[in-house]
Amino acid sequence: KNVSKGEELTISLLPDLYQSSRTRQKLLNVTRRIECTCVRCKVEAETGTEYLSAFRCPENGCKGLFNLPLETSSPDETLQWRPEHLNSTTDANNIRMGHQCTQGHDVVLEKGRVSKWVNGVLGEKIKEFIHRMQGVKPSTPEANREHAKKILQTTKTWGMHPSHRMLYVLYPMLAEACEKAEDFSQSAMFVQAAISCWEKILPGKYWPILSLYYDSLADLLKKRAETRTAEYLDDERENIKKGRDLFMRLAREAEERSKENKRICFGSGSIR
Repeated sequence: KNVSKGEELTISLLPDLYQSSRTRQKLLNVTRRIECTCVRCKVEAETGTEYLSAFRCPENGCKGLFNLPLETSSPDETLQWRPEHLNSTTDANNIRMGHQCTQGHDVVLEKGRVSKWVNGVLGEKIKEFIHRMQGVKPSTPEANREHAKKILQTTKTWGMHPSHRMLYVLYPMLAEACEKAEDFSQSAMFVQAAISCWEKILPGKYWPILSLYYDSLADLLKKRAETRTAEYLDDERENIKKGRDLFMRLAREAEERSKENKRICFGSGSIR
């Protein structure tokens, strides 16, 4: 955007903007001895609506969120439960944690159950997926695609917020698996999900790497538009043409967004 004279310009002091507010504050405290008071950190701290660490409330029909009392950035790390939440008279694996979601509903969790899911169920699925993609474990593109869908379904089953920080890393991997299986529609959906995640946390919603996501999305939509037409009968071709035109239009929109992002990030701004 154009910058007005005297307008404050800010930069991020951290490379990983998708980390939780607690993790960001801890890193800033250790590396720079400061406490961040930016809008994002203040809102997350004051309202407790930090979706980067959030799960959806299990109460039927509730749209509230709640955060787990842990600090972990990947399913491979051991859960570190904060001391103020621990009950020394209770078996460590059966500690029942009381929370309230952002809508006021009580949420009761068991440390052992959550740990088993993050470090076990989800963690093992991700490890297997990575081994499949890297060729460590024999597999096929189609099997990898189905495994990718199972991972996403697992996160939904447990109510993980679609912008949870784990998914920032997972979405591109899941998109790659679907593209190799020539499931371009599903791959495009994963790329769009990654874009939506980053747009939520980027100041101004512009970032150089976003252009790569937009270009990838455009390429996938074009591939989707160009496939499978020959499989349909003549009387179905008209509907297929409409679908192809739709995908091509969406691809052009993604290309335009990529160009705009590059212009904002690398173009010549002006000061009024």
